[in-house]
Amino acid sequence: MEADNEHDRVAHWVDRLDDISLKASALCCAVIAAMVTIGIIARAYGYALMFSDEYSSYLMAACAFFALPIVTSRREHLVADFLFNWFSPAWQARLRLLADIALLAFILTLFAVAVRVVWVSFEDGLRSQGLMSTPMWVPQTAMLIGLLLASLSAGCQVLAAIRALRHPVSEAT
Repeated sequence: MEADNEHDRVAHWVDRLDDISLKASALCCAVIAAMVTIGIIARAYGYALMFSDEYSSYLMAACAFFALPIVTSRREHLVADFLFNWFSPAWQARLRLLADIALLAFILTLFAVAVRVVWVSFEDGLRSQGLMSTPMWVPQTAMLIGLLLASLSAGCQVLAAIRALRHPVSEAT
């Protein structure tokens, strides 16, 4: 029972991090909209915002990675429900655990690759080829943050799936 309480506390903090990440994703979208709008207006008056296109691209990638944790927590990634619903609740719980473990392994693998990419970009001093010549590790850091938070969310999903197997719902319902 103590482990369940500990899981609930951890899940609460992961939920809060998911909400913060979702807000960061929304903020990225708002900043993109503002930069593009200001860029269009500036061009109409003969000015060019050199950074607008380049930074909008970075923010779009950040938007996707910052949304990843909440998508993971809410199980809103693609799933073939029509196949999943054929199984009994007991088998659904087993399949959910298997899928959650596979998702966690996939996210952790991506995270390991992303750490290497960001580290090499930082060590080698890689810069974008755009006009702003941004150090590439700066926008790539959003990828690391999103994947780290998504791995926490996926880990909580695995723990919840294990809990569901330990306390099964009756198949009579």
